[in-house]
Amino acid sequence: MFEDHRHKIAANIFTRFMRRLRRNEQGVAALEFAMIAPIMITLYMGSIELHHALSADRRVTDLAGAAADLVAQSSEITSAQMTNIFDAASTFLKPYGVANLKITVTSICHDKDDKGRVDWSANYTNGGVHSYSHMDLIDLPLDDDGNPVLTIRGTSLILAEVSYDYTSPLGKYVHNTILSDHYYLRPRLKETPSVINTDAGGSPDGCANSDFQG
Repeated sequence: MFEDHRHKIAANIFTRFMRRLRRNEQGVAALEFAMIAPIMITLYMGSIELHHALSADRRVTDLAGAAADLVAQSSEITSAQMTNIFDAASTFLKPYGVANLKITVTSICHDKDDKGRVDWSANYTNGGVHSYSHMDLIDLPLDDDGNPVLTIRGTSLILAEVSYDYTSPLGKYVHNTILSDHYYLRPRLKETPSVINTDAGGSPDGCANSDFQG
């Protein structure tokens, strides 16, 4: 009989404990938070990283447009002026650093054979996206039928190319990404010669030179 009484006491204690445990939701909430927290933190960090990457990509696009526009507004450019243009355009990348930035600006002539040829090309001090030489063949922008657009024979087109090695703030957890873009723009001041840059390999008379038009 004494043993039965002890069992009843133990059963009552266990029953009261289980009832109290069911009523105490703090422990359950803590357990749920411990399970969900890593997922929520990962999503939060991922959203921050996505924002930074998209922001940097947009700045690369803006930089390409700015570099082409600054050249297109000039009739003659020296190497010193190109350096200033590169420095001005690179500010579009702020607050991101420019150590991994590469820019190439090229004046393309539409020649007598409806092909694109390099008149001159200049690279940013950190390096360029491509290394072009005078008279190199280069693709002109084409329409769906394969015909050149934006230019006609004897005129030029400015091409700005940008490449940026984006480094994630998350460091080793996210791989670096190469962000790149290019931008075509017609010169604004002169049809031909468009933009003369004899220091960067250009013809003195631009796309009117016999090298391009025969």
